[in-house]
Amino acid sequence: MAGRDIMVAKISEDILHYGILPWLPCKYLSRFKSVSRKWNHLISHDLGFMQKQSSHGSPVSFGFVYKRPHGIILYPVDIPRELNICMPNSFFPTLPVGIIYNNILALVGHLLLVVLMKSNSKVYYVWNLATKVGHTIPIINDSQCLGLALDTSTTATAGYKLVNLVLGRWSDSEEYLFHIYSSATRRWMVSDHKLIIKDTLAFHGQIHPLSTKRVIYWDRTPYLLWFDVEKDVTGYMSLPTVNEGGGVRSQKLGVTYDEEILTVIRLLTNRAITIWMMAKKGGWPCTKLTAF
Repeated sequence: MAGRDIMVAKISEDILHYGILPWLPCKYLSRFKSVSRKWNHLISHDLGFMQKQSSHGSPVSFGFVYKRPHGIILYPVDIPRELNICMPNSFFPTLPVGIIYNNILALVGHLLLVVLMKSNSKVYYVWNLATKVGHTIPIINDSQCLGLALDTSTTATAGYKLVNLVLGRWSDSEEYLFHIYSSATRRWMVSDHKLIIKDTLAFHGQIHPLSTKRVIYWDRTPYLLWFDVEKDVTGYMSLPTVNEGGGVRSQKLGVTYDEEILTVIRLLTNRAITIWMMAKKGGWPCTKLTAF
């Protein structure tokens, strides 16, 4: 107002760079890279910035990860108006002699969950792509049902939780327990949650996990089991009914990059592919049918 002094608060550079900008969506950060050379370097290459951003679940890069006996390769995908930061090979740890990469279980944000092999024994390892710091996970049985999610409840940067689905079979039902590992405590614990499904005759195939930022899913056809790490709740739902006009040769769970919408991709015996996407109000509308 006229006749009054206006006071303007100045935000310190550290707060702006590491306390505000890491919270912004990737599409805005991509635009802010053109503000100055300093901001371009901050958003594209600064490890401190990447570390802060990883705690909010925004991925440094998006692409395909491939395992090799003595290393891991990330091929980034060029997404318009996104960050598209390429990860050099140096972001992945060099393994000691006698240890090889066996399998990649999950890639969530900056965190990579891998299985290493040492003298025919499995070693589970979580590697932070931004900080280049990793941790060995204590051995747990039946870990092929292991999923990874970000833990926003902890103040630690890039906190995470691992959830292992444990299956118990009975004559008329299947019982599912959840073992949870926290990066904050470095310990496994048994969750109070459990699921019991009685329609056991319909089950077929192996259980395949899908890790997202806060929810882990398990494909237990004809059902989809899930555990929300952030809300600490679990449940299950039906997968799309097989009525595409052909038998299912293979099925793969997925999630969209931007909104994390669940997808189910099926390769049919009649050489067609169906793609299903979870609707916001529930249900599985079929979005595409392609013959090849």
